Amino acid sequence: MFSSGYKAREENELNSSWQFFETLVNTFLVFAETKLSRTQKTVLCSCAQMLKYDSYTITGLADQVSRKSGLPYSTVKWNLRELIRLGLVKGGNENNKGVKAEMTEPGIMLVTHLRNSCKTPCVIR
Repeated sequence: MFSSGYKAREENELNSSWQFFETLVNTFLVFAETKLSRTQKTVLCSCAQMLKYDSYTITGLADQVSRKSGLPYSTVKWNLRELIRLGLVKGGNENNKGVKAEMTEPGIMLVTHLRNSCKTPCVIR
């Protein structure tokens, strides 16, 4: 009797932890979708699309996103720095140049969410 009660408590705690995690993820996605600018979303989605097939440094990525999206290079670079600061993209900086850019797990999750959302197109030209 006691062992089955202990097992039930463990399962309940596991369900509570999972529900908490799902709530946290959903909150992150809604918050990010609400607070990121349209330009930041475009840059993020463009980066994800480009990094899926090719590898770039942050500077090379900014250049390619600028060319394909039609956004000015300086705008892409500034927004890319902010996405890096937010932990959605990572790569080199002044101290470690040449490091390849990559999407982080939260960045990938957010791009997937944005692509499934009717509000934000995630396509570059």
